[in-house]
Amino acid sequence: FWDARDGPIFSGWWFGPKVGGDEVWAHNPDASAPTPPPSGWKVPCNGPVDPAFVVVPRLQALAQMLNQFRQQPVMQQLGRQKGGGTGGTGAQVTLREVEQARYRELEDKKKQIEENKRKVMEARLQALVAERQRREEESRRRQEEFVRRQEEFQTRQVMQRLEQEQRIKEGRAMMAIRMAIQKLRIATPDNFEESTKELDDIMAVELGNCTDASARMVHEEACMCLEGTRARVQAIRDQLRREQEERERIAREQAEREAKAKALVLELQRMVGEADAACQALKDAIAALDIVERPIREETEDALQAAVDSENMARERVKACNDFIVRSQPELSTVLPDPALAAREVALKAAVERRRKELEAQAVAEAKALNGGAVAEEAPATEAPQEQEKDLRTLLGELMNALTETKKEALIAGASLPDVRERVMRKVVATERTVELETTFKRYDKDRDGVLNRLEVAAYARGEFRYSVPKPALEKILESLSESGQAGVGEGS
Repeated sequence: FWDARDGPIFSGWWFGPKVGGDEVWAHNPDASAPTPPPSGWKVPCNGPVDPAFVVVPRLQALAQMLNQFRQQPVMQQLGRQKGGGTGGTGAQVTLREVEQARYRELEDKKKQIEENKRKVMEARLQALVAERQRREEESRRRQEEFVRRQEEFQTRQVMQRLEQEQRIKEGRAMMAIRMAIQKLRIATPDNFEESTKELDDIMAVELGNCTDASARMVHEEACMCLEGTRARVQAIRDQLRREQEERERIAREQAEREAKAKALVLELQRMVGEADAACQALKDAIAALDIVERPIREETEDALQAAVDSENMARERVKACNDFIVRSQPELSTVLPDPALAAREVALKAAVERRRKELEAQAVAEAKALNGGAVAEEAPATEAPQEQEKDLRTLLGELMNALTETKKEALIAGASLPDVRERVMRKVVATERTVELETTFKRYDKDRDGVLNRLEVAAYARGEFRYSVPKPALEKILESLSESGQAGVGEGS
């Protein structure tokens, strides 16, 4: 028995000298039978079914032959072999003849078996030859199929490699063109022409590496990008032109205001100088009153009047400066900016900057939507302040500070003038009293020795107070008021 491991054509029951051998005599394809089937055998194995070929177990076959011989008398068999029947002459058949008949029958059976064996061998040989031819044909067919498939595989590999190379080349070309498109998409008025030329050059070189469909698609994309960018750049240029015109107008107005402001600042500088000089004159007048040791009333009153005049002058000059600043406020707006004008300029600049950023952001968004890449944005440039404006602002600030300081000093000096007047007048009174005392002292110092002796002190008491000083009291006065080494009372005592 052979299973279906080599295919259904080789499965089933086989007759042969050994299991799995190449020599076979008969074949039955019934693989479902648990024992060799009694019929349906192909003899030879590649021939048709032989209905006369029956397979039975050995013991069963011998039993059938024995029953056959038992049922058919030997004499009848011999009679048939000799041409007569049992109803013939009635000749007697010997035992030797029976044995010979049986021997001949066995010989016939043996010859039949040999003949069947030969037929089986021939059929098996023919089956082997046919199977070998079939296998050779199958091998040849498989070899041809293998060669054909190898050639097809190699051809597919070559085609795939060529297609891959073409796709890589096309991908690089598309990437280079789209990078140029992206660069053009975010171009500014400064580099628009350069970006356009770069895109044209790249498309002239790389467009041939793309397929027709890709070339048409990228060409349409480049045209749309060029039109959109040209419109955006033109809008930016118009905006920059309007901004430049607005800047020029503002610059002209600023220059005019600066010229007027400069003249006003110089005038204010002169006026602040005069106010400072008046304040300094006030401080000098007050200081001059303090440095006089023994002021004279007439001179002191004149000096006080001069100080009052200086105070009034300083106040008038400071007020004139303040009035000038208030009156010249519109012309000084470049140095002290007008809030409304400054707000308008700031709003204008903010609107221009916002519009520029919107246009650039729109271009960047379109580029990102196309390629998904990030685009770096340039930081806006800042304009340095003008040196002249800085000088005027600094000068005006210094003048304002100086005016504030002058006003403060004038107020302080004016506030101190009553105290100075009182102090100086007390000094004048003290000076007059001192002069009066010196005159009295000299009048009673008869010997002009700078001291008053006993007689001179007694005369001073009688003359000034109409009092006669007793001698003990006189002695005590001289003892207590006389300085060491003096012979009387000195002028300072």
